[in-house]
Amino acid sequence: MFRKVIIVIVILLVLSASAVSAYDLRNPLYFDVFPGFEGLVLLSVTGIGYLLTGPDQDDPSGYYHGNTFYLNGLCGYYPSYEDADTNVLESRIGFGYYFLSWFGVGLEVNASALTDQQTGTYGVGCLAYFRWRFPIAQAVTVFFDYGIGMIFSGTEFPTSGTALNFMPIYGMGVNIHLRTAHYLLLGVRHFHISNHQEIHNPGFNSNGFFLGYEFVL
Repeated sequence: MFRKVIIVIVILLVLSASAVSAYDLRNPLYFDVFPGFEGLVLLSVTGIGYLLTGPDQDDPSGYYHGNTFYLNGLCGYYPSYEDADTNVLESRIGFGYYFLSWFGVGLEVNASALTDQQTGTYGVGCLAYFRWRFPIAQAVTVFFDYGIGMIFSGTEFPTSGTALNFMPIYGMGVNIHLRTAHYLLLGVRHFHISNHQEIHNPGFNSNGFFLGYEFVL
């Protein structure tokens, strides 16, 4: 059994090598988010390694475990690192499900205010994501998100782009236990908007932050 686990980890590490090489050291939160498979593998390797080598996998607060649903809401601010006049302010609500105490999936819907030098508009969208959780203290858990969605805006965004765009995200944060099944979320995300067309694909890129609340059912 142990030999099989080692073989699987070696295979996953080989597959994730391209994800590691794709990181831009000038902007550590950014790497090529398409097609995204390498990033999923990279985080899964981290999760498997933690599962095999980490401490007790039970959540210290006692509320996160396998077969658990949760609800959340958050607000985020994402300024472009390419144009000082371009930013996105958004709010999200969603729900998710943990298959294991350290791995789950979620779905969010969002409403956004999008601004650049020539455009001020609003958008709505939805997003599906994977989440990896790693408890580090009695009331604190580190988590990583990786997902993709779609967003539809009232006008083209960015300017000269399209109204319907892809919306991949990834980032990390902390989950702080407040009381009973209530948690505070704080984190940073790389936030990208573009139509992913090969010929004409103006995009929005940001490393922003979010603040939210989560309730475990």
